[in-house]
Amino acid sequence: MPKTITMNEPIAFNGTDEEKKVNFKTHNFWADDGIEYRCCDCDCKPWHKAAYYPCGTNPPRETKVYYV
Repeated sequence: MPKTITMNEPIAFNGTDEEKKVNFKTHNFWADDGIEYRCCDCDCKPWHKAAYYPCGTNPPRETKVYYV
């Protein structure tokens, strides 16, 4: 029987590629160890959906159910 995992996660940014680039550049990504990069201001990760929203904003979120 499959297990379910419920996650509350940001909704992918629905703007243009240009808007995504501009928003991404508002973040101040840095890593103490050179590996685990996060924005020094809002704590988002550069690979995360939240990185494509302007720094300091709360992206809209949705709850998803995954079956594993």
